[in-house]
Amino acid sequence: MRFAAAQVPDICDDVPAAIRVMHRLGVEAGRQGARLVCFPEAFLQGYRVEDEYICRVAIDLDSPRFDRILAALEEIVPVVVFGLFEVSAGRYYITAAVIARGVLVGRYRKHHLIGREQEIFTAGDVDPIFEIDGFSFAINICYDMQFPERAATPAALGAKLLVCPANNMLRRAAAERWKHRHNEIRRAHARGRGLVVERGCLW
Repeated sequence: MRFAAAQVPDICDDVPAAIRVMHRLGVEAGRQGARLVCFPEAFLQGYRVEDEYICRVAIDLDSPRFDRILAALEEIVPVVVFGLFEVSAGRYYITAAVIARGVLVGRYRKHHLIGREQEIFTAGDVDPIFEIDGFSFAINICYDMQFPERAATPAALGAKLLVCPANNMLRRAAAERWKHRHNEIRRAHARGRGLVVERGCLW
């Protein structure tokens, strides 16, 4: 089974532009035979952790606004995993949505928050398992992958793949020095549990 990871420039506060990028790359991934394509953490609105910004751009996944986003992704054949800021019952989450042909299959909410995230967002506490043609996968979001239990729990539930929407907050020079080390750590955690890691990232 083929998987695609989208490493793309940050698009901040321009949801239509982010949707266009997802549509273009998702359709292309499908043409190349991918069954899943992963986009970065908070890709839909852009990773900007400020109270006023989050309050303005966060989306309720049960809203007509999100229905319109789903409709714009109907033509994408692979399953799409993308990051966004979610609001639900007055709480904010860093979420990864799982979409199949314009239908919301489910969501994963980031468990391990870091820095300012802890002041604004609520941590997730559920480990959903998703499936493509009988192949099970789970999701970690960025910093989650630094914790071995984030691989152990999905593996115990039957996942064979970890999909990891990520957003590197380091300055570019530091990110370039660290990116291979980050990947080694993530792969080591996954391998120890018999998993494979697929990463959509902003560097």
